Amino acid sequence: MAARDRSVSPIGTSRFERPYTPMSRHATPTTPSSNFSKGHFSKPSLSRWSETDSQEGYSTAPSSIHQTTEEMLPPTLKELGVLHSHQHFDNTDSGSEDWYAHFEADEDNDTLGDECPDGATLAATFDIPVYTPDGHEIPFGHLYCPATALNQRQLIVFIRHFYCGACQAYVKAISEGISMQDYFAIPIPTSIIIIGCGHPNLIPFYKEITGTSFPVFAEPSRRLFKKLGMVLSGSIGRQRPEYMRDISAPAWLAGQVTTIRHGLRARKEVKRIVKMTSGFDLIQAPRYQNSTSDSNSQEEDPYQQWADLKRAEMVARAKSIRKRDLIRGGNPLQIGGEFLFEDGEVIWCHRMRHYRNHVEVSDIRRLLDLDD
Repeated sequence: MAARDRSVSPIGTSRFERPYTPMSRHATPTTPSSNFSKGHFSKPSLSRWSETDSQEGYSTAPSSIHQTTEEMLPPTLKELGVLHSHQHFDNTDSGSEDWYAHFEADEDNDTLGDECPDGATLAATFDIPVYTPDGHEIPFGHLYCPATALNQRQLIVFIRHFYCGACQAYVKAISEGISMQDYFAIPIPTSIIIIGCGHPNLIPFYKEITGTSFPVFAEPSRRLFKKLGMVLSGSIGRQRPEYMRDISAPAWLAGQVTTIRHGLRARKEVKRIVKMTSGFDLIQAPRYQNSTSDSNSQEEDPYQQWADLKRAEMVARAKSIRKRDLIRGGNPLQIGGEFLFEDGEVIWCHRMRHYRNHVEVSDIRRLLDLDD
């Protein structure tokens, strides 16, 4: 049986098919592009490539890849100039590590911004409810829609679960780094909003331990996180961010346990105060007058005692959590990000890569034109 002519396509030729040209042994199966998604490119071993080059006699350098691929393009595509990737590698040596670093993502220092959600994505998330501390439901779109938003721009910070010490440190840092004086000095009026993935009952607790004055909302279903491209992760990252410069990883993890323990103790204090105030009979209690006859009295006004206990109860209640709240903080694997809206559209965003990957406060200040 005669050997098949390798210059003919295995499926035969037809009047619709161009003549089949065998691929050169010097060609590579893929062509590099500058549009690799960050975090999905693994750097090959340089020693492996060097060994292959010496044995097989061909190179994987960008210049040779571009030259071979350009030869394989049809004439019409050559005329259109569709291959421009070589412009990015003119000054790169073949097989050098710098070329691979061009595609390598640094998950700890990536603050350049990610792809913004389009109009269809925002339309799909517009009616997803976010909740206030008292459980009141607000459509997410009302936070940034020009018809309902308070300001022209909105910086919405998506945090992890409400017990996350890293996000608590970030909220503290951004609250201290952007004071009220700075807030009202932003050239374009901008609202700063925080959204967590836990239960709304924990919002007062979260605001108390972070000391933030920015509004905090809850979205426990995490549908908003998913549709905006924020994913799950189990990585803590390799570098400690600036907003956690004084908090080591062990101290961060231990701090979360301590925060929960203090919250449970505060709950016991609330119960004790409630029990004390329930014993006051304010209807039959005498009303003390500010007279000289009563000025030397050692007995304290029961109304004042009751008011003091109520104030103490409010403070303790804000710091307290219930046992059932231990599982209401939110998914511990969910990570967040930062989204800047203007006139109803996302003009910049950053999605976290790991637990400690919020954009630094200094970058946020430059983003809001507070610093040069």
